[in-house]
Amino acid sequence: MILSALLIGACYIFTGYIWGLLYNAVFRRKEADFIRTFLGGMFLYEICFSIFVIPLKLKMVSLTTIAIIWGCIWIGSVVCILVFLRKSCKPPIHSLQRYFSDNRPFVILISVFVLVEIIFSAIYGRWSSSNNPAEYVAYVTTAVFTDQLGTTDPWTGMIRQSFEPRLLTQTFLDHSAVVAKIFHVHPLIEIRHVVPAVFYITGAMAVFLLAEAVFKKSSQQTIFFFIYQAASAVTVRGYLLPGYYLFFRNYEGKDAIPALVIPIAFYTVWKLYEDPEDKDVLIFGMVCLTGSYFYTGSTMYLVPVIFLAFIPGIIINKKHLQMARNFLLPLAPHLLYTAYYVAATNGTITWNILK
Repeated sequence: MILSALLIGACYIFTGYIWGLLYNAVFRRKEADFIRTFLGGMFLYEICFSIFVIPLKLKMVSLTTIAIIWGCIWIGSVVCILVFLRKSCKPPIHSLQRYFSDNRPFVILISVFVLVEIIFSAIYGRWSSSNNPAEYVAYVTTAVFTDQLGTTDPWTGMIRQSFEPRLLTQTFLDHSAVVAKIFHVHPLIEIRHVVPAVFYITGAMAVFLLAEAVFKKSSQQTIFFFIYQAASAVTVRGYLLPGYYLFFRNYEGKDAIPALVIPIAFYTVWKLYEDPEDKDVLIFGMVCLTGSYFYTGSTMYLVPVIFLAFIPGIIINKKHLQMARNFLLPLAPHLLYTAYYVAATNGTITWNILK
């Protein structure tokens, strides 16, 4: 089980980096730093998977068929990126190596912290007294054992009348089912061990990216990193105790809010205040925030509030048009998802399941 989890986790990390090279090439990035390369690639990968899987899910194509097709796309994309973009592989790695050599103690300290989080979650993260795991863990296990995505109610074992609107778009769960099929592992290994570990690693990168933007000294960045992690654990409450979602139920995608969405959104706002014409940051924010909707629809409640910070800049900054653009473009996915969610929940849109 441990070897399977390590193998799948390594595939996630490797894929995020390789797709990051594609992200750099598509958007013609000049600075090939490691963290933005990786996060951009990870969210770009999730967006492409979602575009691929949602129509097939609605057509009730079997999970086995979807896994075979996506497995070929997954391997083929990685090979093609390595072949055509092999010259761009080294710069992000070199930037990471330079930072590590200059700030070794702080990088090691943060890495150990993330490792402790992963081990704690692996040992104690199975505990939960709520009904929600039926929507997340059981969604993946039910999909694997019925060979269908989202058609069976985990509570009753009966075929649904229609697809559940929120879980239709929360495609990281579908990806977990696909991964379980591809690697022939029990879905609990993927959803309860691999997914939390990936959230901790990518979340640490996102928080550190924000820290690096705000503070110049590595010691200040490290202090901010731990303050942010402590604040997330204490203030992001579940209904039982602080840190409940962070440590015991982050496999539900809710941890993407404090771990990924908040730091990336604030990073985008901060950098665009510094330079309203920085299209690289604008695109990064748009890609990551758009991809986050496929982890949790709760992004639609948070992003507009964070981006209200642009209002003073639009008023007092001389570059009114650029600031207004920076405010409106990242909100476009929010408006689209909100419109979909309202229409789906009030019955205007119904995704009926074919019998």
